Amino acid sequence: MIYVALRGWLMHTTPDFHQLSETAAVFSNVARLRILERLMTGPCIVGDLVQSTGLEQAVISKQLGLLRNAGLLVCQAQGRCREYRLAHPEAVASAGGPEDPDRENIQGGVVMIQIIKNYSQLVTETNHLKGPLILGFFGDFSQGAKDTLPAFKAFCEKHPQWPAYLVDVGKTRDVHGRFAVAEVPAVILVRQGRVEQRVVGTATVATYEHALAGGPAAPQAARPVAAGTPAVKGTPAATARPARSVTVFTTQSCSWCVRVKNYLRQNNVAFKEVDVGRDQRAAMELVRRTGQQGVPQLDINGSYVVGFDKAKIDRLLGLSGAASAMN
Repeated sequence: MIYVALRGWLMHTTPDFHQLSETAAVFSNVARLRILERLMTGPCIVGDLVQSTGLEQAVISKQLGLLRNAGLLVCQAQGRCREYRLAHPEAVASAGGPEDPDRENIQGGVVMIQIIKNYSQLVTETNHLKGPLILGFFGDFSQGAKDTLPAFKAFCEKHPQWPAYLVDVGKTRDVHGRFAVAEVPAVILVRQGRVEQRVVGTATVATYEHALAGGPAAPQAARPVAAGTPAVKGTPAATARPARSVTVFTTQSCSWCVRVKNYLRQNNVAFKEVDVGRDQRAAMELVRRTGQQGVPQLDINGSYVVGFDKAKIDRLLGLSGAASAMN
């Protein structure tokens, strides 16, 4: 997309190095990239851009002005509205297909997810990022992962401010182990190499919204899932259950934490994990709420469970006939 926009500009301009540097800097902003991506599909008004990019109108108006000043866009009055289009749309037609086969278009080409083929590529793509990024682990061998992938894509579309990356664990074998991912689907929010939030199991957009973006709790859609591979397992089959929001407070050295998480995964319960060994603020807040320092602890729809109290967990989650044998 950057190539196409620059190509159109260079076809009609003979810039010096200073001017070229200033124009290239336009592509350093995610919001401007989203706007250009949408305009590659055709002209539109500000309202269309708000709807398709998910950005606020004030943000879009500011970025449109910068893009116009850089000579990449033109504006034309259409009644009471202003219509924006690429200054040189012929570059799009002459460029052919997408510039990067490792990027996947999501719903009309508004959001791009980078497909990761190996760990070295992931490091190269993300080592300059200071803010959070979203990393999704999926695989065609798991029906649950295939069913949940559209929800992951839709969530990424709602949050274009977060770079999004997709790992197909059936093809890429050297990434999931570095993030302690043992089952798919799994989606994690990472900041500078550190996992801050994690959702494991089949999920809806609302589940990701609550667990990763701090949105309100919403119903969890359970879906049947096929058996997994020895390296990364698929989520077990499940039936639809009531709305639930689950957070598990853990530490890395806690064996019972592992049992709790395995139990939730076995019963197809998506959850957010908080490592209180690394997050001191979360640890202090947990003690304030429950008066307990030990882990695991679970927050299930606002009700707390201290330890692996299977009966209470089953009751709060509405589980019936759940498997109780744990390794």
